[in-house]
Amino acid sequence: VGNDYGESYTSDDVGFLNPNGLILGKIRTPNLVPVPHVEVRLTPNLGRALEFDGISDFVVFDSLTVIPVDSQYTVEGWFRAFPDASVQTFISLTDIGKKSGDQYIWLGLNESGQVSYTHRSEAGSETLTELNSIQSFNDLEWHHFAGTHSGELMSLYVDGNLVDSQADFNPILNLTNLGFGKWTPQDEMAFLHGRLDDIRIWDSAREREDIRLNDQRTLNGEEEHLLAYWKFDEVLGVKIFDLTANKFNGVICSVSRTEQKAPVWVSGLTDEDGNY
Repeated sequence: VGNDYGESYTSDDVGFLNPNGLILGKIRTPNLVPVPHVEVRLTPNLGRALEFDGISDFVVFDSLTVIPVDSQYTVEGWFRAFPDASVQTFISLTDIGKKSGDQYIWLGLNESGQVSYTHRSEAGSETLTELNSIQSFNDLEWHHFAGTHSGELMSLYVDGNLVDSQADFNPILNLTNLGFGKWTPQDEMAFLHGRLDDIRIWDSAREREDIRLNDQRTLNGEEEHLLAYWKFDEVLGVKIFDLTANKFNGVICSVSRTEQKAPVWVSGLTDEDGNY
């Protein structure tokens, strides 16, 4: 940008601004009948994802960061993984003291490329409940995962489809920390070789209909029961920002940023009168 005093320096911003504009419209048939429940998307689909090399990349959070999950929660997001015959971590909720191997919740891929979800009441305990998909998903395609715990039932969803479930009545008994991309903050293993995008944590067990309705739509960070939401749209710097008021911000360690993001859109749904 230039004027009589010279030209300014142009570069990318370190942060980003969550879309906050307002676009209004109405969808009707040729006979002027309102069409409800239609998704209206904003294009182009801008943003970024995190890219992990499978060797040493991960995301870490301050050791005092506490994610308040107990008997009811949902952990969901998008992944794109290479077909490696190894365990790969999406997200791990661990002991607040970051003790090696002490996990409460873990979601990722097992050695066969199946999506896996484990839940423990006591971190590091040999007593756990584990769910697995039948199909392998380490195919270099974007897939959505969601692990839910209702206090009585654990459920695992991939691409909006229920792939496994099992009864579990054991709440998480202590405070939890978290990390992305490796087994635990202290364990140098189970690194992710692929991408993550649009990670969300809720303090309620989301129903399948809610997951399918919103898995390809961005949130504004103010939704009820939403504990944390990372879009990974930052351009520069090492921080990732939680878009909720809780501000569970993290730090990337060697992780790259890519514009090849998940199919998550800024969009809205028409109401019963066809308005959006």
